[in-house]
Amino acid sequence: MKVTGGGPPPPTVIAVGALANADVTGKTQIAPVHQPKDMFVFASVYRYYVRSAKWFSIAIMFDKR
Repeated sequence: MKVTGGGPPPPTVIAVGALANADVTGKTQIAPVHQPKDMFVFASVYRYYVRSAKWFSIAIMFDKR
């Protein structure tokens, strides 16, 4: 992956940033810049522990307008 200036960051960079933030804070919320006309879309990234193992989950929400 090559990252250059002047444009939006690649999806991989956004995903890594969201996971890193969730790792530190426990939760990250993200939404696309361009929303569908008939709904609002967003996602939450969560970090939690199960038996001392770190897990991440992603929930994608579709809210009709």
